Amino acid sequence: MFPPDPATTLGYWSHMAAHRYFDLLMERMKPSGLDRGFYALMLIAEHDGCLSQQELAARLHVDKATMVRTLDHLSERGYVERSSCPGDRRKHQLKLLPAGKPVVAEIRATCEALNQAAFTGVDAAAQEQFLATLSAVLNTLAAAKETPGPVNLL
Repeated sequence: MFPPDPATTLGYWSHMAAHRYFDLLMERMKPSGLDRGFYALMLIAEHDGCLSQQELAARLHVDKATMVRTLDHLSERGYVERSSCPGDRRKHQLKLLPAGKPVVAEIRATCEALNQAAFTGVDAAAQEQFLATLSAVLNTLAAAKETPGPVNLL
C-alpha cells in the first residue's frame, strides 16, 4: 500500500500555511531590520524577566544551538538581555530591553493584520472552531511524543 498523497495530509497543509504566514511576516517586518526571532521576542515580552533560555527553547520546540543563535541576534540588536539566575548560575533569565518594546508592538500588530488577512471571509465562529481544533490536534500530537505542557491557542 502506498503512503497517502502529501497534499492530503495535515502535515502538508500545516507546513504550507505556516510557511506562507512566516514569509509574509518576514516581508512585513523587513523595514524594522528584524528577520527572525519574532515569536521568541513576543514570549520574552510576555514573561518579562521570568523566562529562562531553556524554558523559551522548550516553548518554541527548538534546540539549544538555535536558541542561542536567536538570542544572540536579539541581544545584538539591543532587544533582549540575558542574565544569570541568582539561584542557578547555569540558568539564564531573559529580559526585554526598552528598545525591544516597540518592536514587540510592531510584531503583534503585524501578526494581527496577517491573522485578519488569513481569515478574510471566515466568520468568527469558524475561526474560533478552527483554532480550537488546531489546539486539540497539537495537544494530541504533543501527547503522542510525550511533550510536556498543553498547547492553547485561544
